[in-house]
Amino acid sequence: MILNKVRKTIKKHRLFDQGDRVLVAVSGGPDSVCLLDVLVKLSREWELTLAVAHFNHKLREEADKEEQFVSRLAGKYGLSFFSGASNVKEIAEKRGLGLEEAARHERYKFLEEVSSREGFSKIALGHTLSDNVETFFMRAVRGASLEGLKGILPKKDHIVRPLIEVTREEIFSYLKKEELLWVEDSSNKDTSFLRNWVRHRLLTLIKERNPSIEETLGATLQGLLWDWLFIEEEVDRALDKMDYRFENGTLYINLSNFDFHEAIKRHALSKLIYRFFYPGRSGVLTAAHIEGVLGIMRELEGSKKFSLPEGIEAVREYNRLRIGPKNEEISEPEVLVTGEGIYPFGDYIFEVKVGDFSNIVTFDKWCAAFDAEKVAFPLLIRYRRPGDRLLIPGVGRKKLQDYFVDEKVPRSERERIPLVLNSKGEVLWIVGYRQRSDLKPEGKRTIYIEARRKR
Repeated sequence: MILNKVRKTIKKHRLFDQGDRVLVAVSGGPDSVCLLDVLVKLSREWELTLAVAHFNHKLREEADKEEQFVSRLAGKYGLSFFSGASNVKEIAEKRGLGLEEAARHERYKFLEEVSSREGFSKIALGHTLSDNVETFFMRAVRGASLEGLKGILPKKDHIVRPLIEVTREEIFSYLKKEELLWVEDSSNKDTSFLRNWVRHRLLTLIKERNPSIEETLGATLQGLLWDWLFIEEEVDRALDKMDYRFENGTLYINLSNFDFHEAIKRHALSKLIYRFFYPGRSGVLTAAHIEGVLGIMRELEGSKKFSLPEGIEAVREYNRLRIGPKNEEISEPEVLVTGEGIYPFGDYIFEVKVGDFSNIVTFDKWCAAFDAEKVAFPLLIRYRRPGDRLLIPGVGRKKLQDYFVDEKVPRSERERIPLVLNSKGEVLWIVGYRQRSDLKPEGKRTIYIEARRKR
């Protein structure tokens, strides 16, 4: 029965092409042992070339014995065997990850490395319908969007899951019938892990009311998957129309043309955030995270921010959304300008000259000129501080905070704008924006300052 079911799954989702070279991930547990045996029996129909891969997480005492078991299993079928190992616990602690996430990351990295090095066209994993149902409840408990609730994909790029429509009960029946041995992972009984809690407690209760919950929910998940695939096509069209860019580790989205259906907005936003900040991962963002970002996008005035996992922050700055690592406190030293010369500061290089510049009719925003009779050295270059003001004729002394708000300068940029001040601490020039107009040259002796970005 399983063979026919898997055969239909392969055809329905086009998991294999004729002549595929398939790397089968085998832990030694019941699911992966069943997967390997089934693929060996179906391999002739698709002319598949199979090999076995096993990753040792070094988390349990029996891990080495499990690796030996899988090695013997590969030998039984006459298949090539590839193994890898990492100290997952140490990696999790270093990166601040949970054990499950760190283990998954290291395991997938190993499989991808072997697949690329040895020229495999597909990687087959042993996820089952039971796993899919458990994943649905895990994500529902945490809070998830349609993207999360759709469950585990039968196929994603070159990764395939032939057992995704087979229940764990069917797998045990198959193993018993075929007299196949497997190893038991002792950690699967530890209900401190969310998946095990869902499997052994939540689903046990639900099955008292509906013993066929896996098959019932399997049909629901199939429907959700088709809905999600349709929305994905619409999201891709929307992304082609959106104005966004990713540079220096930060994503910028122009909100002026972000006028889509609410469902498209949610999925487009989620897709971009995952693509640039959590690539190759799932389950990092909850529905609350996406709603939080959409919430600040709906605000019309000023700047708003919302925190995302792992130190990422979304900030709406007028008609722009900026997503990236949270800004750290800037502690750039002051630079004292004592006369003519070159003065590096932050991302800029300042060139200071003194002389007759009356032949220069206009200055761009990266140049400033002051009457040397009104402005004297030393000058100071630094970033803004609370209370800084700029004297504007006819207005008076205006706080830089208010000036930036009026000019709609994004909050993230305000902290990186250099200021040039005199020895009294008065702001003479907001670099790239405005200088004191009452200090412009009237005589022939001028202090000329040019700011250039470092390359």
